[in-house]
Amino acid sequence: MPNKMDNLIFSEVQRFSEWFFIGVVVFILLINAYVLSQTPAEAQKTIFFSGFAIIAILIASFYYLTVRTEVDGTGVRVSLSGMGKKFVPFEDIEAASRYEYRPLRQFGGWGIRLGAGGIMYNARGTVAVKLELKSGKPLYIGTQRVDDLLAAITPHIAGADA
Repeated sequence: MPNKMDNLIFSEVQRFSEWFFIGVVVFILLINAYVLSQTPAEAQKTIFFSGFAIIAILIASFYYLTVRTEVDGTGVRVSLSGMGKKFVPFEDIEAASRYEYRPLRQFGGWGIRLGAGGIMYNARGTVAVKLELKSGKPLYIGTQRVDDLLAAITPHIAGADA
């Protein structure tokens, strides 16, 4: 029985930027400091340790949070750590192209995002592959290897020059 990995044409796993983690931790620390400053002295210890626990949980969660992109002989799969999965068969793709974007301005951040007329899966960077689907709704896949991803997809699109 063939292994799923034997049929892969392209595979990429992206982790979120360290700066993203640092930003989240600093934000939570600032909120915790504000809450502590507004809390009576007898409850401050509980608030402090609750904030510490939340930060620890977030760091652990973000460490395991990844965007996985795979292309095999049937289509393109993209997922965000099992929270959101999308499979697009090649016959549903009209075109694929390089797309440069601003994560915050166009999509409101990172992860699975809705914006700029479609859905974006991204973890870092400002370059994606834009899949123009026959449904009319584009799908954007953030990648650090845009040329490799395009090379894996374009030969399988109907009407593409192979």
